[in-house]
Amino acid sequence: MPCTAFKKWNSYGIVATLILSVLSHPAAAAADQPNAPLSNMIEKIRAKHPELIAQFGGFIASEGKAQVINALSLRGNGYTVNNNTPGIALFGVGYYLDGIVRDRVDVKFGVDWLYMLSTPVSGFINQEQTFQNLSYRYNVRNMPLYFAAKAKYKDSKDRYDWIFDIGVGPNFIRTSGYSESSLTDFTIPNNNAFTAHNNVAFTAMTGVGIRAHNVFGKIPLECSYRFMYLGEGQLQNNNNQVSNTLLTGHGYANSVVCGVVL
Repeated sequence: MPCTAFKKWNSYGIVATLILSVLSHPAAAAADQPNAPLSNMIEKIRAKHPELIAQFGGFIASEGKAQVINALSLRGNGYTVNNNTPGIALFGVGYYLDGIVRDRVDVKFGVDWLYMLSTPVSGFINQEQTFQNLSYRYNVRNMPLYFAAKAKYKDSKDRYDWIFDIGVGPNFIRTSGYSESSLTDFTIPNNNAFTAHNNVAFTAMTGVGIRAHNVFGKIPLECSYRFMYLGEGQLQNNNNQVSNTLLTGHGYANSVVCGVVL
């Protein structure tokens, strides 16, 4: 499964690289003309590719799951979760094609890819579900790819647009960096109990925001709030005496995403 997920992630990376390579040709051609102004370059890009958005922002994630890891002939260890993830950065790119235009409403369809920096999950381990002798932590990285729709409701004076986003798709999840720490002088941590794992889960997002026109010359800037369901990941069980593995639980994220529209 890790190899399969890596191959899928790599194939999407190749596709994204090809898309960005194609998008760069109009700008490169205009740059070869010494007198071509920046506005003409932007108009040429828009004429061939309706909307490309370079995105950045931050998010607060809710990940981790209280659970019991069952051991053969024993009661098992209880894992608790003691925190939600603090604000972490994200980056991405969106590419949208023309869709439906009705008066002041414009709906585009395309893809939206985000790279969310790794978030930590931590908590305590109750050995035999009784003695809280250890703490643990691991990292979760999400890379959701959305097949998305973006609706714009235009201001009557063409100063700004209201933006509504919705999308579904695969989330490429990597869990890694599992470690334990002893809370007593006599407990030995096992940092090899679980190892890194890749898996693909279903993800969905919805959002609302605003786009201001002509912020950087003719380049608009949009910012929106997005809520994302990220699916569930897991670590790889590395102990044949344990019958189940550590799950991330169903992940969610509240995010603010801004984008420069080309």
